[in-house]
Amino acid sequence: MGRPAKIWKRRLDHFYYATINGHQEKLSLDYEEAKEMFHQMQATRKKTQRNRVSTTLGELCNTFLDLAKQTKEQKTYENQLGYLQSFCDHVGKGKRARDITGKHLDDWSLATGWGTSTKTAARSTVIACFNFGVERRILIENPLKGVKRGTYENKERILTAAEKEKIRNAARGNFKDFLFVLEQTGARPFSEIGTLTAAMIDWEQGSVTFEKHKNKKKQKTRVLYLPPSIQSLLRGLSERHPHGPLFRTRDGFPWSRASASQALRLIEKRAGISGITSYCFRHTYITDCLAKSMSPAIVAELVGNSVRTIMKYYNHLSQRKDTLRDAAKQAVDG
Repeated sequence: MGRPAKIWKRRLDHFYYATINGHQEKLSLDYEEAKEMFHQMQATRKKTQRNRVSTTLGELCNTFLDLAKQTKEQKTYENQLGYLQSFCDHVGKGKRARDITGKHLDDWSLATGWGTSTKTAARSTVIACFNFGVERRILIENPLKGVKRGTYENKERILTAAEKEKIRNAARGNFKDFLFVLEQTGARPFSEIGTLTAAMIDWEQGSVTFEKHKNKKKQKTRVLYLPPSIQSLLRGLSERHPHGPLFRTRDGFPWSRASASQALRLIEKRAGISGITSYCFRHTYITDCLAKSMSPAIVAELVGNSVRTIMKYYNHLSQRKDTLRDAAKQAVDG
């Protein structure tokens, strides 16, 4: 049991001090005034401790979401809002946050009926919310500490050269250009290519630097390097659209997940290929780069990810049977 907090006088400056919550607090030269300040601090500390113990799940989630709304992308915020609302509906927003257990999280996950990756994203959001509570001293401790978030399923298929050719032939209008840029750059479809404007392009360097990007909070820059074929395409689009997004639907709106998905379903019918997503092109680009023996560090820089992420989530070489057969033969032949 620790020593009770008390007032003490420092010889060097003759001020009275007290150690509260492990921090030395400077009080006053006058003992009576110092004593009053000390008691006020103690009362505030006890009130704070009571608040941290009685914080409800709803209060914790609302505080977390208030910050997320200011600092996260709109889509990220909306996803987190949906997950936390669902969790609060299941458990009860009036339940004390300190009383939440891993079983609550598991029971909720099973009850949602979501897919594996969605469940993992949802559990990650709840765990992040509780970690935030401890960091911001809203909670004394995290009752979900050590609880696993789960794993993401990797369902992205890798397109063969023949499939990419069929998709190019089946694509129409503005969407054809959108897909071609995804194929040739491996960029993120909606947060990068979907937001690209003429003003963002550095024609002299042949690159685009994104001010807002996924890894900005990690103090990283995101530069997209444009091959000559893409620069030529972008110059034409920049002349057509000097202001606003370069890649637009027939109605003039930026391509979104919903509009792109609808266009891809038509391409699947025309090309006779199933399971195409906008992110297929990014996964295929990364896998093709690795299959060409490009350094994972170079690939990571090209697509705006860490080497660890490239190797963990985007390395689909197992789907490149011909490449692996050639590598096996080369390993033996020398």
